Amino acid sequence: MGKKAAEWLCCLILCFCIVMNVETAVRVQYPKISYVLGKGSGSQGIEDMADQFLSFRTPLFSYMKDMKKQEAVKSQDPAYDRIRAGMDGYAYGAEDYEEITEGHQTEAAYQQYAASGGTGEQSAAGEPQAAVEETGDPAGFQDGQEDQAREAAGQNITYSMEQLSDFQFLVKNLYFVHPNTGVDPELLNASAMLNYDAHMSTPPDQPQILIYHTHASEYFSDSDANNPDTLITGVGERLAGLLRERYGFNVIHDTTLFPYQQAYSQGLNRLTQILEENPSIEVVIDLHRDAAEGNHYVTEVDGKQTAQIMFFNGVSRSTDGPIDYLENPYVSENLAFSFQLKMAADALYPGLTRRNYLRSYRYNLHMRPKSVLIEVGAETNSLEEELNAVELLAEILASVLKGDG
Repeated sequence: MGKKAAEWLCCLILCFCIVMNVETAVRVQYPKISYVLGKGSGSQGIEDMADQFLSFRTPLFSYMKDMKKQEAVKSQDPAYDRIRAGMDGYAYGAEDYEEITEGHQTEAAYQQYAASGGTGEQSAAGEPQAAVEETGDPAGFQDGQEDQAREAAGQNITYSMEQLSDFQFLVKNLYFVHPNTGVDPELLNASAMLNYDAHMSTPPDQPQILIYHTHASEYFSDSDANNPDTLITGVGERLAGLLRERYGFNVIHDTTLFPYQQAYSQGLNRLTQILEENPSIEVVIDLHRDAAEGNHYVTEVDGKQTAQIMFFNGVSRSTDGPIDYLENPYVSENLAFSFQLKMAADALYPGLTRRNYLRSYRYNLHMRPKSVLIEVGAETNSLEEELNAVELLAEILASVLKGDG
């Protein structure tokens, strides 16, 4: 074995050890570093340093770390036993290691990453990347509070093109950008996103919209594990019904339940099948709820307690550049679609939506230009709050797809 090959093998073994036990690996492989870093700060300093480095630079490590956390969360899910039973006989799908599960999407997780000292980097073209420390809400507001304050004062949220043309304004006011995700002014070009034609062109006598759920077991504060109507699938059925009956769209709602750790790879197989059988589908919505980590994402609209909504994009791009093995030819279109939805929501219902979330992976958004992952509330919301939210979400979708926004 050549010297280079031996070095690579050692690195791979070390990375695996770090995934399994960061502190032990560092102490065994680098005792001097262990001694220096451990002085005065304890072993946690070693683990945190290695953990932060690998989370930013190694998507696989980031996935494994979050997956371990999600296993603990999901063990409390009323549908957990049903999911585990369905996992027997499945091997991990390769793409599931890259398509990280939904736990990282929460604002609390984002704030934890930001507090860890993540900073912006330069892209290959020299454009400034979005700095994590500069994505907080202005004037000290937490997520959604500024919009809620405006709503309480009877103010609509409007933006000038001068503001939207300012990259720093966008990432501070309209986006959460995960620290391992690379974005620049070319990718977040407000003028291009607003000029994208998102109107529905398929006639309603053919399937136009697909709603499905990568995580169909997601539950709410008052869900009944034995009643799918009280899970995210029930919320999806309500959204599908509204889009059909109130707005005249032809909607397919798929409620397939996927084994949790293979949800994105198994989901892609099902998504591919549906789209092959229904090539007329223009819009693909992966409907989720967020993992709140103690937060209650709620606002009041017309006197009703309503779960807040977040539009989510995977951009297939880290701070090091495009992720080639997660190719998505529709990243620009995906971003434009979610941006127009955010603009319509802010105009119609200030305070309803949180900032759009950008993450480096793909999330099966590469199958159609108008693909979007939507988070409606979280496990801390009630089913009623969720159903109130999709009443408004249906209107927002219709305003963009029909050109009324």
